[in-house]
Amino acid sequence: MPVPRYYFHVSYPEDAHWVDAEGVELTDEDAAWQEATIACGQMIRDMDGALQQNTQWRMHVTDAGGATLFRLHFLVEGLGTTRPASPAGRRRLQRKPPGDVQS
Repeated sequence: MPVPRYYFHVSYPEDAHWVDAEGVELTDEDAAWQEATIACGQMIRDMDGALQQNTQWRMHVTDAGGATLFRLHFLVEGLGTTRPASPAGRRRLQRKPPGDVQS
């Protein structure tokens, strides 16, 4: 039985699009959903503080026939709050190894 292929496309409001022409073979739609959420989390993490206010992007997941299965939309709204102007003024989150429960 053939394994289904899913495609993870990303678009930005500036009409910039990244089309996944290769896709990924996954067992089912649940696995595609899990892959999409992991990929989006990694994309946000890889921005490493460079995510700007009042921006947005989205990922949509399609099957091999082109039908959209999921759409994940990320919107960052600046609501007039102040924030440090330079990266040096921002507090960095301290990442702990898995299983480390000490504070």
